[in-house]
Amino acid sequence: MDNPIKVALLSPSEVPFPSLMAWLQGIDFNSPNLRVAQASNDKGVIAHVYFIRVDDAFLITAIVFDPRATEADEKSGRDSIDIYLEQLAELEGVTRLFAVKSQTRGNGCELVRTYTSRATQSATLQAPTRVVYIN
Repeated sequence: MDNPIKVALLSPSEVPFPSLMAWLQGIDFNSPNLRVAQASNDKGVIAHVYFIRVDDAFLITAIVFDPRATEADEKSGRDSIDIYLEQLAELEGVTRLFAVKSQTRGNGCELVRTYTSRATQSATLQAPTRVVYIN
């Protein structure tokens, strides 16, 4: 890949102003649950994904793409943030990802993805076998 995508987790105060203006109004920016995932490459910021954690789920409230980003940049940015959210879900025990439906102006959401922990369940663990080393 000639133009790698970087993803970072930001607080709302770290997001560039134009992206904030494009976001939904009436959100409590002081909420400790509010997060922003930012995808960027060497040409600059591609996208911001605004989300909160609610119980065992992430809720995406908005996605803002840089108008100068190409379709390929947008796809790479979206895919990179998707992978990042999956990794974050694993760390935080989140099992579902929802997104606010844009057609309903924030009055509904849809299930986008479910996450399954990659960790082995303790019920399937077996007692270790004895290891013998031969010199």
